[in-house]
Amino acid sequence: MKKVLITGANRGLGLEFTRQCLQRGDVVFATARHQGKSSTLAELQSANPENLSIVPLDLAENSALETCFETVAAQTDSLDWLINNAGINTLGAEAGGPGAVSRLGQLETDKLLHMFQINTVAPLIITQRFLDLLRTSPNPKVISMTTGQ
Repeated sequence: MKKVLITGANRGLGLEFTRQCLQRGDVVFATARHQGKSSTLAELQSANPENLSIVPLDLAENSALETCFETVAAQTDSLDWLINNAGINTLGAEAGGPGAVSRLGQLETDKLLHMFQINTVAPLIITQRFLDLLRTSPNPKVISMTTGQ
């Protein structure tokens, strides 16, 4: 049994990582920016109340990381895996951008910097904040991922 923190666990790969870890019997801390948006994550929590904690985490809010850390640290003294999965595509259609792929001439500085902050800087800051809990594991792993379109 591992203790696992998964960012962006309310849909897609993060949700599937959550499901797979729970099937293995792991204790999972699943973060989500909007907790109520995933009925599947809520169902998993109902089915696994002892092994799944849903923790709010909006990577765009600096104070949210400290609140997330305090919530997790109150429930465990170690983490075996940290899966940095959360990310955004501010240029994608779902974020109000022009589409999944933007072209030169359509890029906007503020949207690119926000996307860089969430996808590149935030995983490092999350790892740094949870380092003390990771260090108490005999074999900690930090897994950071991205997707391409």
